[in-house]
Amino acid sequence: MRGVEASRRAVLGGGAALAAMSLVGRGAMAAAKKAAMIATSRNRKPGIQLYTIRSEMQKDVPGSLKKMADVGYKEVEFAGYFGHSPAEIRKMVADLGLTAPSSHIQGVTFIDDPQQTIDAALAAGHQWLVLPWVKPELRTTIDQWKTIADICNKFAVHCQAAGLRFGYHNHDFEFAAIGGVLPYDVLMQSTDPALVQFELDMYWAKKGGQDLVSLMAKHRGRMVMVHVKDMLPNGAMTDVGLGTIPFAELLAAPAATPIEHYFVENDDTTTPFESAAISCKALTQILAGLP
Repeated sequence: MRGVEASRRAVLGGGAALAAMSLVGRGAMAAAKKAAMIATSRNRKPGIQLYTIRSEMQKDVPGSLKKMADVGYKEVEFAGYFGHSPAEIRKMVADLGLTAPSSHIQGVTFIDDPQQTIDAALAAGHQWLVLPWVKPELRTTIDQWKTIADICNKFAVHCQAAGLRFGYHNHDFEFAAIGGVLPYDVLMQSTDPALVQFELDMYWAKKGGQDLVSLMAKHRGRMVMVHVKDMLPNGAMTDVGLGTIPFAELLAAPAATPIEHYFVENDDTTTPFESAAISCKALTQILAGLP
């Protein structure tokens, strides 16, 4: 908004200046206003994948969610409801002023009873369902990966009919070539862009040897959510801001503009609440600095 205010002051600076610069001023104001509208329309809310605090969620779901709200998170991504009903989850989230746009679902057997999974997501107030993991025995061949892509397409049809969106979350194994072919490329090529989007886990993609900017540019438009998770020089996972991944640079890249939701995650932390607080502070600063 500073650009808009500067333009406003320039236009109001005096009659002579206004007469001389009317066209330029109007153009500058229009451009600044458009840029401001675009910036404010983009989601800049820090979020967390609740798998990070799963040990605490097992003990106390409402208390754990409150801690996430208290440290500054605005969005949460679920990975199980820990014995609570979807309706209860929705109320807990709303009462804390949070939103839960996304939830991870388990396995690939959800295609056998898609409506049960979809009904739960709708009751919980989610907009996204994400496949986060595929068992090793189901992904040893490229044909199996084509089957996974087909399953994603079929389930996504049900999601779309219900007003939900569907995404796939990567680890590093999608970037391990099988017969010279990357499973991630198979997923991208064999899933319908109108139905299946992707949640880019930046740590795991980097662990898989990928250049993150190039990866986002190659598949621009398909990656609409991101897991912001950091890496130590030795390759171990760490809290956001304590590692080597240049998130501010990566998320400011043109290829990152389709991203709608940003979730921190630390799979391995032994201090989940402390980890969540550290990453929230870092992510909030990163998002505030994006163009």
